[in-house]
Amino acid sequence: MQTIVLLAPSWGELQELLNIISVAAKDAKLCFNTKKTVTMIFNPHHHYKRLHSVFPSFSLSFVTQFKYLRHLIEDTLCDDSDINRELRCLFTRANVLKRRFWRCSVDVKL
Repeated sequence: MQTIVLLAPSWGELQELLNIISVAAKDAKLCFNTKKTVTMIFNPHHHYKRLHSVFPSFSLSFVTQFKYLRHLIEDTLCDDSDINRELRCLFTRANVLKRRFWRCSVDVKL
């Protein structure tokens, strides 16, 4: 399974990249799973810097969060939810270790 990430400064240039990839995929006889393909728009922190509030519809679905390389990427560029997810995983792994070795002596645990 391969992942392709396309970054573009505008929706028009994103459409150009999609067209280029479409042609290249046909030449290489590749297909893309459009059910797994999503679009994310990173909005600036200040609303007055936004160029468009409504974007043309792509054939792709828009998301506010996306999991990439086991990390959660958000359109707000905030990583709080990813840090919280990692903390929950850490606590889960610690509890599994605690449960497996609860009968062991202190010497064995050390």
